[in-house]
Amino acid sequence: MKAEELRIGNLALGKHKDWDKFDTISFDRGSKIDLINSSMWDFKPIPLTEEWLIKFGFKRTKNKMVFRAKELSIEVNDYGLVTIWQVTSQWHWTSHNNQVHQLQNLYFALTNEELTIK
Repeated sequence: MKAEELRIGNLALGKHKDWDKFDTISFDRGSKIDLINSSMWDFKPIPLTEEWLIKFGFKRTKNKMVFRAKELSIEVNDYGLVTIWQVTSQWHWTSHNNQVHQLQNLYFALTNEELTIK
């Protein structure tokens, strides 16, 4: 994972080279992490799992997780396929093997709001 993929508000797994455990970290305005000089940090993406989707406010239906906000409907099926529908324009996007920060970035790009833990 490249530090350039992360933006303020993203969640990732980070481990300082002096520590031996990965912890979930948030890149927020109060963070002391310098992404430009991140040689002391090892970053790993967080897989997009049902547990994380629930933290973001998704609800379980029969065979998928669903989140609705504004004019978007985001669905993640049991095979990991993410489909995003924009209701007013009938636009949609699908992807496999997604990570938490990617969903956060895409949601922000479409709504200009952060997708945060509820």
